[in-house]
Amino acid sequence: MRDLIRESKMRQGNFTNSKIWTLLTTGKQEGGFGAKGWTYICERNMERQMGLPLTVETSNHNFSWGKVCEIRIFEILPTSYQMMSRETLQHPTIDYWTGSPDAKNIEFFGSATDEKPTVLITGTEFKCPITRKSYMTFYNCADIQEAREKHDDCEGYYWQTTAGGMLIIANEFVKDGMEPEAAVEKILVTPFPVEMIVYMPYQSELAEIKEISQNMDVADPYQFFWIFNGHDEELPYLKDLEEGGKVENIKKFSWVPTEDEKRKLTAAVKKAGNYLITK
Repeated sequence: MRDLIRESKMRQGNFTNSKIWTLLTTGKQEGGFGAKGWTYICERNMERQMGLPLTVETSNHNFSWGKVCEIRIFEILPTSYQMMSRETLQHPTIDYWTGSPDAKNIEFFGSATDEKPTVLITGTEFKCPITRKSYMTFYNCADIQEAREKHDDCEGYYWQTTAGGMLIIANEFVKDGMEPEAAVEKILVTPFPVEMIVYMPYQSELAEIKEISQNMDVADPYQFFWIFNGHDEELPYLKDLEEGGKVENIKKFSWVPTEDEKRKLTAAVKKAGNYLITK
């Protein structure tokens, strides 16, 4: 079972990938932050004051659906993908920047005789919309830039995915023996890919999804009751291609964050860190 106590202590009072985009907003709040960014800083400080998370992880349909579909996605994707959502990563030099990326895709390139083949690691986030409108908004976008313009949540997802990729690659460099400061500088100047995978199941997948929901290793399995007890019509799904459907169940967006974007994000986190109180 996921070590929620350890992870909450790593995350509480720190900036995490899912809301890190708010620190990029600008406005009239202290430090030049926008209202959402300043609110986020204040929330982190509340957690630091209490020594407890501000909110208890609560169950809602979006959350429970995403957790179940995450497992289903791994059954569909190639074995090169490794789940990471059960661990929390920390920035090598900014201890108040943490995150739990969903996955990483590790690909090897080179011939069988190569002693050290080229390794490409792609930080990955999964998004499992609970409405068909949300999925189709993503599906009809040609690339991530169009999705950022047309989907209300995609701007946050863009920076969450970018931040996750930065944490993954920086920690890989440190694992390989690189000094933290050098690893951080290298992720800023080295191009690397990230990707966001958007998923909605075909109707024929619902039986498997219901079975997954009945076997979730969590303290409160009742949160998944609406899934395994629901009729197909009550769950989000797509028409199978064999049944005349025209929409595929996975949409991938891949991009390479620019050096300017990575430096901009790092600078925003550092600036926000100046307003954090001591734990």
